[in-house]
Amino acid sequence: MRWVVWGVGWLLWAQDAVWPGRILFELREGFSAERLPPELVELRDRVGGQVRLRFPQLPLKNPTSRPIWLLEYTADLHPTYVAKLWRRSPAVLYAEPEYLPAPFASPTQILYLPNDTLDNPYLRHLRVLGAWDSTHGDTSVVVAIVDTDVKFDHLDLVDNIAYNWNDPINGLDDDGDGYVDNFQGWDLVGSSYSGSGSFTPDNDPRVLPYSGHGTWMAGFAGATTDNITGVAAAGFKCRILPVKVAPDNQPLLYAAYDGILYAAQHGAQVVNCSWGSTFYSQAAQNFIRQVVQTYDPLLVAAAGNIPPDTPATFYPANYDGVLAVTAVDTHDVW
Repeated sequence: MRWVVWGVGWLLWAQDAVWPGRILFELREGFSAERLPPELVELRDRVGGQVRLRFPQLPLKNPTSRPIWLLEYTADLHPTYVAKLWRRSPAVLYAEPEYLPAPFASPTQILYLPNDTLDNPYLRHLRVLGAWDSTHGDTSVVVAIVDTDVKFDHLDLVDNIAYNWNDPINGLDDDGDGYVDNFQGWDLVGSSYSGSGSFTPDNDPRVLPYSGHGTWMAGFAGATTDNITGVAAAGFKCRILPVKVAPDNQPLLYAAYDGILYAAQHGAQVVNCSWGSTFYSQAAQNFIRQVVQTYDPLLVAAAGNIPPDTPATFYPANYDGVLAVTAVDTHDVW
């Protein structure tokens, strides 16, 4: 049994945590990217923009759901201003910047809880020991970690990864899902990203040589337990699906919501989102509603690692369709 101090660096949420050169919007019935009203065609051309679907892989099964559109533009204008101009058209239901979430805390030192679970105050406090009388989780349950990284070859994780045996690493998309060799999870962004242009995704959700925020979350959720290594996890018989949604060693989760969709489409019954933003987004709320209606995952999000008297509300934790989880200490207070 060993303890190492956990140093926590608080998330500083900035009021400029928006994706430059982009806005999200929805259109009224009868309009689309190919059928924009004249005023939006004029504005699109004036800002040097292009319109496309933000989530082209998300089917709209509910007849009341509308596609979420993305305007990417080159003009040196803040997204808040462009969204304000875009909303002037009566064809637009809403228009807003695309807000960028971030992890809520960055441990500065590795945390080890004792693998002797009887001495683990956090598992006792959460009444996990009593729950283990009924279940340890099950290998049929996949928990997706949508985050900065997951070091799938970590000794405490390697046996609990939800490996995609239908797509072994051979340079081919054997299962035909559009992702080549996504055997051990997926990196939706790539190792680097400048904030504009296309991602460079790959099949390695690690950030080498380190273990980042997502790897810790994966350990808390589903690390191998009773192996005298690392941490003891609540659902240690469940499997972990690694979904990396940020560039290496950068705090902005550019593909956070894309990661939720990837996880839901690849069999995750639970999707863990230990991150957020203080901005409410109508597009994100509608997206979550559509994902839940279509795939029925349990979306779990952090309510923010901040004292309760701090005047802030965090999303996606506060969206409809999301289970919010707050932070407490061993005395059941923040």
